[in-house]
Amino acid sequence: MMNDGRSLAQTLHFWLRIQGQNWEDGFPPSPDEAAWICLALEAARHGSLGRAQECILHAILQDRVPPPEAGDYSLASFQRDLSAFQTRYLDSR
Repeated sequence: MMNDGRSLAQTLHFWLRIQGQNWEDGFPPSPDEAAWICLALEAARHGSLGRAQECILHAILQDRVPPPEAGDYSLASFQRDLSAFQTRYLDSR
């Protein structure tokens, strides 16, 4: 992975870890934020860090663009997806 891609992956991972810690501490994301986070990690799973970044920006900005339906996204699902993100983009480099 090029340095720019690794840097983006590190930045996204950092933000996602903070969200996970907040969630674990009893401050879950709103349903819209959770949907965008789910979509971000799904995009990353398919190799699109750019789309993942776009989804995270929607979650951060809490803009008026409603997220596509993502269903119920649990903390356990988030933790599994974040672990897969870390393995794919950070651990293997």
